Amino acid sequence: MVKATHPFAEEKSIKFPNTNRIDFIYSIITTVFIDNILIAVLNVPASVVCNNNVVAYDIEGEFLWRIDTTQKQYFGEQTNCPFVGANTTENEEGLLLYNWCDATLRVDHFTGEILERYQAR
Repeated sequence: MVKATHPFAEEKSIKFPNTNRIDFIYSIITTVFIDNILIAVLNVPASVVCNNNVVAYDIEGEFLWRIDTTQKQYFGEQTNCPFVGANTTENEEGLLLYNWCDATLRVDHFTGEILERYQAR
């Protein structure tokens, strides 16, 4: 099921106003549109280890970043922690990402840099 929050997003693709189209192998769980940047969280199957299932594009469809997997994104021993949600911060000036392992990451939506990580529970 697609919970895309932006009209550009479809089940497995994003269409941009200039007719650029990005197709994914996995469906889109949700999108966030902030400062002319479209962030998409992809629905990776549980059988696939993929902790970098968040990507960002500018309004023209140019790739900007994919979430960094070199920084630890989870707590405890589990290592298969794909992202399952995204939202803007309360003041809508930042990006929050939520992963399967109860971690929340505050991310710079312009660069994808992980600014803060905390346990959701």
